[in-house]
Amino acid sequence: MHSAPKPQRIITVDALSGIAMFGILLAHMCFWYNAGPSPDEFYGKYTGIVNQIVSILNDVIISGKFFAFFSFLFGLSFYLQMERMEQKSTHFAWRYAWRIALMGIIGLVQFFQPMVPPVKGAPKTSFDTESKAFLAIVQGKSWLNIWVDNLKKMGTKFDFQFASGRIYITFGFFLLGMYAGRLNWFNDILLTKYYLQKILKRSCLLAIGLLLLGIGIILSNELSKLGWQENRTVGLVFGTIYDLFNAALVMVYITGFTLLLNKNSWERISGWFASIGKMALTSYLLQTLVGLLLFYGVGLGLTGKEK
Repeated sequence: MHSAPKPQRIITVDALSGIAMFGILLAHMCFWYNAGPSPDEFYGKYTGIVNQIVSILNDVIISGKFFAFFSFLFGLSFYLQMERMEQKSTHFAWRYAWRIALMGIIGLVQFFQPMVPPVKGAPKTSFDTESKAFLAIVQGKSWLNIWVDNLKKMGTKFDFQFASGRIYITFGFFLLGMYAGRLNWFNDILLTKYYLQKILKRSCLLAIGLLLLGIGIILSNELSKLGWQENRTVGLVFGTIYDLFNAALVMVYITGFTLLLNKNSWERISGWFASIGKMALTSYLLQTLVGLLLFYGVGLGLTGKEK
């Protein structure tokens, strides 16, 4: 008796996962794999034109995009695997309840990097004290201190997820990925190419429009000395524009890379990224370990070093 053939993986989805992993790597590398408040004088060393350009490019094309990109792909993969299991009459709920629990545990473990988001409105003396304590953990040579400090700050991390809205964005793109799977967007790109091109064009126009609007607000504030950076209403409006811009650009990445990866000239590149995407979880955890060993005192301690 022959066993049922193993379902084929969708190479495009694997390749997109590999690209998302690369984007997450870049986002973390830009700030030495930490997300906490560093002393003002720490960043004061990096005010050159090249550093400013890199910082702007990070804000525009990297920061806040690839975690949403990956969330979309996680939702898409979730639906595709659920569909295959239902076709084999395999019970889905308990198996995926276990997988989600496992992902949550791994997420908490990966969360054990120093991360203390600065509190808005905190006194400068308080910020300086907190940032120097944070930097001492990063530059220290104790794995134990890193873990203990993160356990103490776990509540702050969860507060950040909700206060920043990141948890809602993550869940939103997860649901969007499941919906894309239900529509069979990635099963046959030739059949959905027209719709992908349409979404790409509209997302590009929306992203460009929002970017120009954001630049206009910044220039108006700087040139006219309006002091909008202290106005909470303007901050809310600008934050909304930035979040919408991020969402539009994520859709540009998803549809744009999908179309590129299915071109004959990109076949080899698609294979490279697919190899990484097939091991996305391993890649995600491994890049965290490598980042810690490169930039933290437990490894080479390159954080803040100019050479």
